[in-house]
Amino acid sequence: MKIFYLHIPKTAGSSINTFFSSNVEKSLVHIESLNKLNKETLENYDYVAGHITFNKFSDLVKNINSWTLISTFREPVSYVVSHLKWVRKLAEPGEEKRLKMHPEIFQKIALEMTNYDFSNPNQINDFIKWLEKINFYYFHNTQLYYLNQKIDQKRVTFDNIEQAIKNLNKIDFIGIQEELDIFLKIISSKFNWIYKEMPIVNVNNKNFGFDINNKDIVAALEPLYNKDRIIYNEAKKIFEKTKEEYLKNKKVRNIIGYVDNIKSNIVSGWAMDKNSLDNLDISLYVNNKLIMKTKNNLFRKDLKEKNIHPSGYCGFLFHINDIKINNSDKVDIRIEETVLPLGHKAKGFFSE
Repeated sequence: MKIFYLHIPKTAGSSINTFFSSNVEKSLVHIESLNKLNKETLENYDYVAGHITFNKFSDLVKNINSWTLISTFREPVSYVVSHLKWVRKLAEPGEEKRLKMHPEIFQKIALEMTNYDFSNPNQINDFIKWLEKINFYYFHNTQLYYLNQKIDQKRVTFDNIEQAIKNLNKIDFIGIQEELDIFLKIISSKFNWIYKEMPIVNVNNKNFGFDINNKDIVAALEPLYNKDRIIYNEAKKIFEKTKEEYLKNKKVRNIIGYVDNIKSNIVSGWAMDKNSLDNLDISLYVNNKLIMKTKNNLFRKDLKEKNIHPSGYCGFLFHINDIKINNSDKVDIRIEETVLPLGHKAKGFFSE
């Protein structure tokens, strides 16, 4: 399986790259920075990601259908502000080294941005006009740009939005930055990976005057996101449908484990959801009556050493004081009202 992440800047891509790189053997990120980029190079990796357009990647690999495609999108106003803040930060004192690492056009724009007060809508208008004067349209509807840029022209132009949406629908897994956590849970479930929470990184907390709660500023930025609103709404609809299906099937979990010990006053074992590192709510039922609940949060050295569980914290233990379990009793271990299909190594008894 070959996976390509269409990395639209400022859509939680650093977290996505970390997540996938931790789950596959060979990964290659930021392929846009490679001097030689070709189909043969990419075929050597399980996961590749980069700031390149859908069209460019499609032309590069010849058969895009042989790849599993993934991308994330972001609410357009938040996206534009985050993108502009990222460039503006490059001109801050102490950022000189990072500034010089970027292409000359971005260095020029970052330095030019220091001349504007972005808390003033009129100056935002002036800045956008300056961008257009130098024929730089990368900040105009950037999410659409990555879906459907015509790469054979000097000025960034677009086919109709209908074609961009067609390309969007060719992407196998679509997430939105605002719900990164649930998106990664969906991916984990689909690929049968253990879910690992990934914090959003590469965050710039300096606003430089941008205030997305100011309606005048939002209106002034409108030329930079007017088409991205359509793209984002389509992406969100696709994500919401996938999310709904995932939540509906959430109780069908990928559970493994064993009951190791059953005595008259003890039931112990281990359990884990292969799609998640979250602790499970373990319930002990005797003769269909709930006796007590616990978590699978006890350390099991044997499971960690055998690489069955990454941390080993998946054991459970019930100390039963009020009743004694007899051989004739029906004993069930349940998770979220679902009978846990555990095997058992215990020499005692266990009812499935």
